[in-house]
Amino acid sequence: MFNLKSRGWGNSSLSLSPVLRHIPPFMSDDITTAIVALANRVEWTSLRRRKGAVEVAEHHSQPLEPAEGAARADALKAALARAKGRLATALTTDQALLRVVTLPTTDIAEMREMAELQVDKFSPFPTDQMAVGCEVLAQQESSSQVLIVACLREHLDRCGDALKAAGRLPREVDVTVLGWWRLLKQENHVPESGAGLLLIVEDRGTELIVTRDGIPLVIRSLGALSEGDPAESAREIAEEINYTITTLEAERGAAAPAVLHVWRRRELPGAFIDGLRAACDAEIDPHLLDTLPPLSEGLARRALERGPHMLDLAPAEWKAALDARRLQRNLAMAGGAFVLVWLLAVGALAA
Repeated sequence: MFNLKSRGWGNSSLSLSPVLRHIPPFMSDDITTAIVALANRVEWTSLRRRKGAVEVAEHHSQPLEPAEGAARADALKAALARAKGRLATALTTDQALLRVVTLPTTDIAEMREMAELQVDKFSPFPTDQMAVGCEVLAQQESSSQVLIVACLREHLDRCGDALKAAGRLPREVDVTVLGWWRLLKQENHVPESGAGLLLIVEDRGTELIVTRDGIPLVIRSLGALSEGDPAESAREIAEEINYTITTLEAERGAAAPAVLHVWRRRELPGAFIDGLRAACDAEIDPHLLDTLPPLSEGLARRALERGPHMLDLAPAEWKAALDARRLQRNLAMAGGAFVLVWLLAVGALAA
């Protein structure tokens, strides 16, 4: 038998290892990226698992044309070219209907079936035009507190088409308010006992979260702020908040929160906060969203933690397409690696 050691090669497996180390791994699931396209910018955050911990690999934000068109598509394509690993995205909250309900089951499959029946009760659209998902917020022995999320399938299709045109397809689709919720919990800004009231004023609109003992009772979009007078916008938002609190007191006996924590962008006029103070029944405690990590980080952390109990609106056909593409890529890389090793072995024998 031909002996490589006798030709001065030493251990043949060690002689090939420097080359093999440069062959890229077949899987890049150690990195998860969430990208979100907002009204005037696109931002993304990549997270990496390392030594049992999760670290931010990169975070970027760049301007985005507000209107649909070639410039917006090019900016999105440039962002996606830099996004690594498994991709997640989110619909804006105003594109979804959200309802917190108590379901008499702890079985995930049963919850999904019940969620679709519940959507028929509160959605103005036919269920065959909707995509429905749910997330478990809390569980007791035989029941679960569940967030049901429904959106028009056309919103998902538009989101998917924009990302596919830019060269990528997301594996998971979330909603933006849950990214903020993840960050607020992470930074200990949600009261763990008693009633809590959070208002998030972001690029596309406002979201209200009412909690009890750290668990949401209500998550709803209050729509975009009216253009013009910020005090008038504040009055309209305050009316919605007061109505929500009154309804909860009547239906569930929930105590009215004493403080409304308002999370807003730095550029929001001070007249808005003053208007809330004048019209809202609760005391106003303002905060800046800029002091939190970026929204895309909250969405990326949710994507990294995602299990069957969490919301995912991505259609099954998207996941099937991604799995097929991944299998083809892995087979091609495995074939290339095999050919490279074979050529090295043949070269070694020839030498």
